[in-house]
Amino acid sequence: MSKTKKDRSKLICVTGLVNKGKSTAMKIISSYGYDVFIMDEYIHKIYKKNDIGYNAIKTNFGSDYVNEQAVDRDKLRELILNDIKYREKLNSIMFPIMLDKLAKLKKESKGLVFVELGIYIYNPKYFKSIFDFIIGINRDDEITENNPFQKIKNVIKFSTKDVENSKNIDNTKTILVDFIVDNNSSLKDFENKIKKILEYLDK
Repeated sequence: MSKTKKDRSKLICVTGLVNKGKSTAMKIISSYGYDVFIMDEYIHKIYKKNDIGYNAIKTNFGSDYVNEQAVDRDKLRELILNDIKYREKLNSIMFPIMLDKLAKLKKESKGLVFVELGIYIYNPKYFKSIFDFIIGINRDDEITENNPFQKIKNVIKFSTKDVENSKNIDNTKTILVDFIVDNNSSLKDFENKIKKILEYLDK
C-alpha cells in the first residue's frame, strides 16, 4: 500500500514492450511500499483447472486447449499467433474478465495501485477508462527495438507500429501516456526516475 494512503484508490498502468524493464520497475515501486498487481500472474492463476479463465477457454476453444492442470498456453499461443480471428476471439473472452478484475481492485483498494499491463499498448481504448495514469517504460539497446517514444509538446506519443508482428487493434499508430521512464542508464538512475513519478503521484 502507499505510505501516504488516500481514501480513493487510483490505478496506474505500467506498460511497455518486452524486455524494456516493466518487471524491474514494478519491483522498485513495490520496494517503496506501494501496492502492485501483475496482470500476467493473475492470468496464470485463473488459467488453472476449474477457475474462470480455464472454464472460459474450455467453453470457447474446446478441450484440446486445456489439460488436467491448466490451460495449455503453448497450444493456445500457437493458435492465436497463426490466425488473427482467434486472437480477437481470445481478447473478446479474456478482456472483460481482466477489466472486471481491475474494477474490483480499484473499488476495494485505497491509495495508489500500480498495474503491470503490457498489452495496454495494443489495446489502449479498451483499458484506458479504468486507469488514472499511464506510465510507459522504454529502453534502447541492441536487444530491443529503437525508442518508440516521442515527446510532442506536453504529450508523449508511443508508437505501436509493427511491434512483435502484432498490430494495435484500435488501428492507431500511437497511444498517449502520462509519464515515460527511459531505462537506458544505470539501475540507480532508473530507480530515481521512478521515484520522482511516485513522489508526484503521491502528493
